[in-house]
Amino acid sequence: GSVLINGSPPNLLPASILQHPMYLRTFESHNFEVSFCVEGFYRTTRCIMGKIYKFTPPSTTKQLIIKEFDPAAKMELELLDGTKDSTWQGDMPIRLCDSYSHWLYKERYILLLR
Repeated sequence: GSVLINGSPPNLLPASILQHPMYLRTFESHNFEVSFCVEGFYRTTRCIMGKIYKFTPPSTTKQLIIKEFDPAAKMELELLDGTKDSTWQGDMPIRLCDSYSHWLYKERYILLLR
């Protein structure tokens, strides 16, 4: 027998995500077991350190979108592009830009640095 999630077997993330600078900056060489959702994104098949991740590939949008959902806190964060090409950081000190990943909690306009 085979395990199916939404009618498809679980897979690993595609190269378009794994090789993206934004993904590499945060997750390095880690890969996750995911299932593809009809909404156009990949979703982790199980919680990773208590979180569920969604990855929308650059082919669906103009940029890679990575979201983290915490089921316990019912909170969704979006990873901001922290690569050298991004411009959102403005006057943020370079050490805060280079040493951390940046997660936006849109509902409350909170920026989390990890």
